[in-house]
Amino acid sequence: MGLLRLLLAAAVVFAHTPVHNLLTGGRLAVESFFMISGFYVALVLDRTYRQPRDFYINRYLRLVPVYLVVAGASLLSWTLYGVKPFPESALPASDWGSSALGFLLMTNATMFFQDMTMFMCAGGEGLSWVADFRSCSPPLYGALLVPQAWSLGIEISFYALAPWLLRMRTRWVVALALASVAVKVVLYFQGFKRDPWDYRFFPSELFLFLLGSLAYRWRDSKQWLSRDAIPGLKVWGLLAFGLAFSRLPFASGFYFVFLAALFFSLPALLAFSNRHAWDRKLGELSYPLYMVHVLAIAWLEVVIPGDRSWGFAWLAVGVSLVASAALYRFVDVPMERVRSARRRNAAPVTTEVPSAA
Repeated sequence: MGLLRLLLAAAVVFAHTPVHNLLTGGRLAVESFFMISGFYVALVLDRTYRQPRDFYINRYLRLVPVYLVVAGASLLSWTLYGVKPFPESALPASDWGSSALGFLLMTNATMFFQDMTMFMCAGGEGLSWVADFRSCSPPLYGALLVPQAWSLGIEISFYALAPWLLRMRTRWVVALALASVAVKVVLYFQGFKRDPWDYRFFPSELFLFLLGSLAYRWRDSKQWLSRDAIPGLKVWGLLAFGLAFSRLPFASGFYFVFLAALFFSLPALLAFSNRHAWDRKLGELSYPLYMVHVLAIAWLEVVIPGDRSWGFAWLAVGVSLVASAALYRFVDVPMERVRSARRRNAAPVTTEVPSAA
């Protein structure tokens, strides 16, 4: 699963360069991460944590150290050199209003509710809700130090609910997933069919997390989900699918096919990672790569202004990978020791995963 996660993170990097939709494209990559997250969260809740508090702390310790380092670097780049993660300018602080200023300080410091910036504007009257962030000039998300961390706001919303949602009986999890899909369909036919409603609205993205959790829950009871059912085809076929996706004719028509293939492949991908240390190591780079790449691209655009070539896109991936390796070595590894100590002190859960009844 590590190689796939790295491929998906690279797709997001390309999405923020002039190449845009190489590999799966950014949107499909982010939604694939949501499903993978649901699978992993179901796994750790099943095997590791007795108390929600332990789960919350360890999940937050997984996300926040790299985020804070990148956010700090973005703040220094912005204030000292005028290099912003995204070119959109935020409103002057004097025009934000106290509510907007307080919200931006809170979300930049904690990662909480970063996704909500896609549905709000700031002005003299403070914060206001909008249907389309493009109606804001400039958009509120331009004040985020790590703009792509909006997806972490959605992740954290799922984490907050996961200890209860994933202990429910299977039929209720399925019902919630169907309700989430229904929200997505209703929004689409009501005209909310574009960004941010198409993949940044938590209620209509919840089904992806729940599908991931169901893939974990059904890994032994459903033969077609078993890690032993054509594992080679699932692992290498999905990777090939991801590599070729943007070059397939009518690639958008394969959107749901890719998500379905990912769903059926999750247990086999986990088993592959468990057998191959190199795959796990590659996967460790995916989160820091996702966090640091926009800042790396911003600096490259200063150093190489006006370059819109394929070479620039690949250079952005290379520089971002080097930065992500440094973040992993000097931030993630030391923090993992802290998280490992906490996991050892958390007694394993003895309750079985609920049956399909």
